[in-house]
Amino acid sequence: MSRKSRQGKLFESEISRSLKALEARYPDLMWWRRIPDYRDWVQINPRLHKPKAPADFEVLFSGVYHLIECKSCRGKRFDMHWLRPHQRQALLKVEKCGGHGWILFSKRLRPVRGCALNILDYVALEVAFRNQGRKSIPVEEMLKHGIFLERHRGLWNLEPVFMTQRR
Repeated sequence: MSRKSRQGKLFESEISRSLKALEARYPDLMWWRRIPDYRDWVQINPRLHKPKAPADFEVLFSGVYHLIECKSCRGKRFDMHWLRPHQRQALLKVEKCGGHGWILFSKRLRPVRGCALNILDYVALEVAFRNQGRKSIPVEEMLKHGIFLERHRGLWNLEPVFMTQRR
């Protein structure tokens, strides 16, 4: 596994622990699960067809469905191709159907910072930078347009994601 993959899995693991902690605080309002990805299927049988997971997590919070894709970056720019077309489409479809599609983003270089970027806001950034002939988005722009997420001892405070009402 490459260092890039390990960084992504580390962030997913932090988000998983953070969702578990949030569920403990709101046991009657929240249900969540991690969506199995390619590596999970290959562990079962390396010859299995590679399924495309729509995102990393799905959450039902207070009757509202949230689809979450985790992305992390060590550099100063986020390459737009890192969000796969099927992930983008799934996040947009959830928005269209009345739920929320989120990209949880983490800048992994110290100080580690993170945000929750709604897919509609991400698409607006993507369009703006593509119109400038760019293939990537500055990390600072993503952090500026997202909902700031506090990190403490490897856990992210995800309450602002689920408490934010959009529409």
